[in-house]
Amino acid sequence: MAEVAAGTSSVPEMARHQGLDEAVVRAALDHLVRAGRITRAALGSECGPEGCSSCPLVDGCGAAGPRLISLTLAR
Repeated sequence: MAEVAAGTSSVPEMARHQGLDEAVVRAALDHLVRAGRITRAALGSECGPEGCSSCPLVDGCGAAGPRLISLTLAR
């Protein structure tokens, strides 16, 4: 959570700072979102916070692939 609070801008950067594998950082972030400790919001798109998995247009969407998101500490 310290990396999110510090505004670290990418998973690779968070992983480097913490000496962890990127997959571990992604799993930790996903867990923190599910636990309500941080919030995730898509930036610059109409995509929901759950990404493609919850979208009815998943098969025909041109936005598939990495997304720009914002992570913030929940209050």
